[in-house]
Amino acid sequence: MTGEETRVKDSIFVLLAGCTEISKIPGLTAAGVSPELTFMTPVVDSEIIVAGKPLSMNEPPMTPDGIPTPAVITRAALQSIEMPILILNSGLKAKPKVPFMETFLEPANDPTKHLALPEMDRSIEAGKRIGEFLSRGFKRIYLGESVPGGTTTSAIVLSALGHSMETSSSMQHDPTNLKNELVKKALSGKISADYDAKEAMENFGDYMMSTAVGISSGAGKTEVLFCGGTQMATVYHLDKKINGTGNSRKVITTSWVMSHRPSTLKELVGNDLIIADLSFRDSDIDGLRKYDDGHVREGAGMGGSYYAAREFLSEDDIKKEIYGVYRSLLK
Repeated sequence: MTGEETRVKDSIFVLLAGCTEISKIPGLTAAGVSPELTFMTPVVDSEIIVAGKPLSMNEPPMTPDGIPTPAVITRAALQSIEMPILILNSGLKAKPKVPFMETFLEPANDPTKHLALPEMDRSIEAGKRIGEFLSRGFKRIYLGESVPGGTTTSAIVLSALGHSMETSSSMQHDPTNLKNELVKKALSGKISADYDAKEAMENFGDYMMSTAVGISSGAGKTEVLFCGGTQMATVYHLDKKINGTGNSRKVITTSWVMSHRPSTLKELVGNDLIIADLSFRDSDIDGLRKYDDGHVREGAGMGGSYYAAREFLSEDDIKKEIYGVYRSLLK
């Protein structure tokens, strides 16, 4: 086995797949053809990443504009370097038809109506045990997420911690006004300075956040890379506050998120930020070209998986894989 092959086998990609009731609010997220179908997006993302095709729906998850899920890019990148994959239930309603690790977590509640994470402590403990287990066999853990509505829960959590910053969005035009209304509703009558990191996460977050924080705690000195946009930047921020982690924690995001919310990423992550420079501007696939116009931007660990693949393969080779996976979904 070559040195490069050893490095791939020493790494694992974990998709934290979950739901939050807040994603059902119309106009909040493009991670699904309709608000109700956002609960199926993490299920089908999991299936595409593992099996290369949707098994629970006839069509792959698309935005209302017909733009494909970033799980297409994640599948292609991970497949191209044969990196091990683990799907982890981080608050799913339906279960994917591929092997996954069960935590028995249910979708997070709408934080504008109820306590978001009534099972937060259990989710952290589950994550901790999984992190301990993974750290025995892998030197590097890539954590991706598929949680429609997660940029909104992130916005509320950050506001609860006293931060005034905007999160990114899967939509070309971020529904900032709607997000701000939901932040105000969730925090109504409460003072943000009263919350510590765990309280903010419990009251307003989603189970992806708490499970990821648990994994980081259990993983100890093993390198953990949070793969995503402002959602994962929020997780990184929570992780530092709760676990006090050092240089073995970084965030990998796409250049699309970086150009959309540079100040948020820089403030939350600082020098621990890695940018995956991915572009489809020259592609003959219209749905992928729209990524360069500000649609989707991140999700399903797209940036981190592409970055991992680029350590071993050329940009052209990875894109050939991406186009192949995309076209196979249309058959």
